[in-house]
Amino acid sequence: MVVVAAGNGGNDPGYADSPSMIAVSGTTSSDVIATWSSYGQYIDMATPGSGIWTTQSGGSYGSSSGTSFASPIVAGVIAQAAAMGRPVALPLPAPSWRA
Repeated sequence: MVVVAAGNGGNDPGYADSPSMIAVSGTTSSDVIATWSSYGQYIDMATPGSGIWTTQSGGSYGSSSGTSFASPIVAGVIAQAAAMGRPVALPLPAPSWRA
């Protein structure tokens, strides 16, 4: 199982869904898909990816956005579930917005 960032093109690249990957889009503080986040049938989850507080160049902290900030949230939840003896099985159920 691999968790991947969906991309920041703000479009549907037309990728097919993959049973071996969990593709993650980014959401805003309003819990909607961010305008810059890629979307489509290949997306499995969407998590916060806008305005994420993180380290910056030069050792400071600041706000950044992107699906690369959203996907580690999913990876962490999967790791925690596995540590608790509750591994996540693929394929995941389709998100409600794809139903």
